[in-house]
Amino acid sequence: MRILKKLFNNGVDIEIKDTDNILCVFDGVIEKVENTKENGIVVTVKHIDNYKTIYYNLIEINKEVGEEIKKGEIIGKVDKEKNKSFHFELMYSDSYVDPIKYLSTK
Repeated sequence: MRILKKLFNNGVDIEIKDTDNILCVFDGVIEKVENTKENGIVVTVKHIDNYKTIYYNLIEINKEVGEEIKKGEIIGKVDKEKNKSFHFELMYSDSYVDPIKYLSTK
């Protein structure tokens, strides 16, 4: 995984390599799914200990609100023709935290 840039809007853009599948980074439950004009489908996953992860730029998802998801499971897909990256955010107790500290870049 290659972090392209850290943005002022509380997240990072992560380069897509061999696949367009976006995987969940921790076990959790799908909390919210929004279909937006600017950011495609945006999925929020609620995790234990007041953590949430937010995945942007998806074109399809594999889960519904309320469904459990495991670390490494596919959340959805990014349109690689349109986006060479997806946007990722991490929250703890409703405050944004630096996601790079929680992600492996290997």
